Amino acid sequence: MATKKPANPEAWVAQIFFDKDGNSRQQVTKGGVLRRSKSSVKEQGAEAALKKAVKKLGFFLFENDNEFIVLCGNNLKLLKL
Repeated sequence: MATKKPANPEAWVAQIFFDKDGNSRQQVTKGGVLRRSKSSVKEQGAEAALKKAVKKLGFFLFENDNEFIVLCGNNLKLLKL
């Protein structure tokens, strides 16, 4: 089943974090990890909207060569190894 692309970047980003009824997705409520390819984010013109949403939610955003990785939680600790 093909998913319909939202009309704007903010709507596309919102569907990452929330379902169609506005409820938080399980990864979000349980402090999980969300991954999106950089190419799909850029294809939607949603990089700025993603960064804004992550900041608003108090989550953490990481970027590697080909992915954006969101850590859903605000009680994280960086361990020095």
